[in-house]
Amino acid sequence: MTDERKAYYWLHTSGLSVRRQHALLEIYGSPSEIITSMDSEKLREFCGSAYDDMLRRSDENALTEELRELRRKGLRLLVFGREGYPEKLIRSEEYPPLVLYCKGNTDLLSRPTLAVVGSRASTDYGRRVASEWAAELSKTFVIVSGHATGIDTYAVRGALEAGGSAVCVLACGHDRFDVPGFMTEAGDRLLLTGIYAPGRPANKFVYHERNRLISGLSDGVLIVEAGEKSGALITARAAAEQGKPLFAVPGSVKSSRSAGTNGLLRSGAVA
Repeated sequence: MTDERKAYYWLHTSGLSVRRQHALLEIYGSPSEIITSMDSEKLREFCGSAYDDMLRRSDENALTEELRELRRKGLRLLVFGREGYPEKLIRSEEYPPLVLYCKGNTDLLSRPTLAVVGSRASTDYGRRVASEWAAELSKTFVIVSGHATGIDTYAVRGALEAGGSAVCVLACGHDRFDVPGFMTEAGDRLLLTGIYAPGRPANKFVYHERNRLISGLSDGVLIVEAGEKSGALITARAAAEQGKPLFAVPGSVKSSRSAGTNGLLRSGAVA
């Protein structure tokens, strides 16, 4: 196969973990070489239960049709090692995802970015801070967040309504995300991106990957409001592991919904 972009997409959708995808790239040098070697017994053993589907989907004509369908859905692929793939994600992760599915302005990923995230179970205080701070910070940064009801939504909305730009990182396929009205008029000030193909629903198992991606695409991370078990703390841990500056908004010592952020401040996050 001569189209490496197509081959990267094939490997990304193989069902193998990202770590194992990179292990194969280390061994074979390129995804096209992996496809060429699909009759290898060693490769069959390495891929395990994913092998049969990988073999079936290694047909170039079938892959061409899959990519055409993605384009019909308005999606652009940013492919690892190819033009447009975010350098900050390569610097952040030992095993970066091979493909990002994108709808909107991908140039936003090359600008200074700041993640603004927090709990779904947010307070009026947290939602107000997320909206107002994102609006102000969007004068300097592209705001990166998720799409959960709560702090994430208010951060994206605050940035866009102030005339700034935002990257919304999805925990599902693009076709499983109901785009809210405030995003539909953002034009080239918005990018919807993620690592999940169309048809993939959100579930509790994807948020670790998604939250790590939010941090990986950002130059720093601001946690607005989070309880002790909030998923936003996954983003905070990822930021620490990736060497990103970590900031947290102080909350009431009497509020359980600020216990996570207050804990981050005690651990060294910047207020």
